[in-house]
Amino acid sequence: MSKESNESKEAFERYKLITEILSEDKIGLKLVNDLVKYCISYMEMISSYESLVELNKFRKETEEELSPEILDKMAELGKIRIIKHNALISQLKIVNRYIFRNYKDDMPPGGIYSLTPSTLKDLNPETLPE
Repeated sequence: MSKESNESKEAFERYKLITEILSEDKIGLKLVNDLVKYCISYMEMISSYESLVELNKFRKETEEELSPEILDKMAELGKIRIIKHNALISQLKIVNRYIFRNYKDDMPPGGIYSLTPSTLKDLNPETLPE
C-alpha cells in the first residue's frame, strides 16, 4: 500500500472514530461537516490551479510569453488558493479546539488531524493538542 493510500485510510478511520464520538453532538458534527466542506473546496481549488499551471507550461513551450490575462488569472487563483488553505487550517483548529474541550479523554492524539501536528504550516500551540 502506498504512503498516500495508507494516510488516506488512516484519515478516514480517524474521521469515523470522531464522528462516532460526536454522534449525539449536533454542534460537533456540524463543525466536522464544515471541515469536510472546506477540504473539498480546497481540493477543487488545487485541481483548478494545477490544471491552469499545466496548461500554461504547454503554452510556454508553444508561445514566447503568456498573456497578461493568463498571468492575472494565475495570480488570482494563487491568492484564492491561499485563502482557502488558511480557511481549511482555521476550521481544523476550530474542530480540534471544540473536541478537546468537550471530549478530551476520548480523543486520539492530534484530534481530527491524523498526521503529526508539526505538519501544519501555521502552528499555534493554543489550538493544537499537547
